[in-house]
Amino acid sequence: MSRFVLLTDQLNDLRQRGVDHTFDQIGNGPLKLDVLFKVVEGCYSELWRSESQLQQVEAIRSTLRDAIGSLPTHNLPDTRRNTMSWQEAALILFKVDLPLDLPEILQADYKNIGQEHAKLARYVRDVIDFPDDDKKFQRVVLKMRKTMAMHLLRDEPNDAPDDAEDVADTVTGEASAADSGNNRPESPPATPVQSPNQQTEEDRSASADVKIRDSKYFVVNNNAPMTNHWHND
Repeated sequence: MSRFVLLTDQLNDLRQRGVDHTFDQIGNGPLKLDVLFKVVEGCYSELWRSESQLQQVEAIRSTLRDAIGSLPTHNLPDTRRNTMSWQEAALILFKVDLPLDLPEILQADYKNIGQEHAKLARYVRDVIDFPDDDKKFQRVVLKMRKTMAMHLLRDEPNDAPDDAEDVADTVTGEASAADSGNNRPESPPATPVQSPNQQTEEDRSASADVKIRDSKYFVVNNNAPMTNHWHND
């Protein structure tokens, strides 16, 4: 199995567990994400090699943020209400940056839905009024994971599948078409991310918060307040 396929699957494992619980002794124990961990070590070696699991978790979170920055700034497909971009959705689905009041909303409105990753997925779907089609949303998340995996393995082009470029083009194309249909002005492109070999760790840390565009949903900074505007109908 290629590293691309493995990484795509490992991103899903991490999404379901939650980055903060990567090393928890729950279920089958700490997550074994060898491909992802190798990428994290290459991007944030000082944090990753620390003896502190908190710093290792922060290295994983920063790597995820880098990957999410490669997603389109256009709307998710089939958005019918309260527009949300691929990047904004991924920040929630992967629990990288969450609005401060989201846990309270999940507890109040989604308490009967199973695990937290399922609550977050349902929340995103409700916010944008996504069609009631589980498989269709799963395909959206799969495209999201594939695009993130391609970005993280961008220095290993021979490992990508034959249709790898089509995956990214499809994501951008679908979202752009949705934007055109809504007559929305074109969003500025995401800030290009240098490869690990071209960036110092200070460069990556300093630029992490500006890779994802400003939006009405997020202040992209773990330490900054984030306000949820989606339920102000």
